[in-house]
Amino acid sequence: MKQTSETSIPSRKNLFYDAFISFAGIIIGFATISIFIGLISNLENESSSINPFFAFVTYLIIPGVLIWFYKRNNNRIKLKLNFPLRDWHQYWKIILFCILLMMSSSILYGILVQILQIPWLMPPPPNEQIFFLGSGKSLFFNILIVVIWAPFNEELLFRNFLIPIISMKYRYFVASIISSILFSLMHLEPSTLIPVFLIGICLAWLFKKSQSVWPCVFAHSLWNMFVIVIGFLI
Repeated sequence: MKQTSETSIPSRKNLFYDAFISFAGIIIGFATISIFIGLISNLENESSSINPFFAFVTYLIIPGVLIWFYKRNNNRIKLKLNFPLRDWHQYWKIILFCILLMMSSSILYGILVQILQIPWLMPPPPNEQIFFLGSGKSLFFNILIVVIWAPFNEELLFRNFLIPIISMKYRYFVASIISSILFSLMHLEPSTLIPVFLIGICLAWLFKKSQSVWPCVFAHSLWNMFVIVIGFLI
């Protein structure tokens, strides 16, 4: 019994070490490509819209690093991506409830910021949030990235990867808080830090209730689509 307990401790330490290296690698990769894209845009005097090819490649970092992590630690933690097709009808209510939670928290946050008169904490209106999507072909491909590719990869990282890893050491509530903080920080915009954090909490709740990442991907996609539609309508 002593021998098994002693071997399990380093195993868990190595798991957390690999998880830290994986997350740090993703952040460094994102930062490097973002700086590279910024330099190219400045040299070519391009508009502030994002290049869909660079956006697609940037998000490839997440599955690439996570595949390495899960292969390396396959005996200790597994990548759970089974699609619950048979039980999908059971998830509709909690997905819709999660979206309502995200909508309510964003509205209440906006009202509170207005009451407190803190303009720098007020998120930009939806029409400004979609300005980076560009126009023409770039607009079409950027919408696909924002609605499908980005939600899939972000949920893969912040819900399907970080929450189970952190939950091995802390309670689920703490894991939800930490993953939501990191999710918020990755979006960089100071005025959206709190609302994105609240959205992360809602998605962590959905992940807990559904025990699957796919409802989170679907809810995240619907939310991004909702913001885009509102942005075009305003």
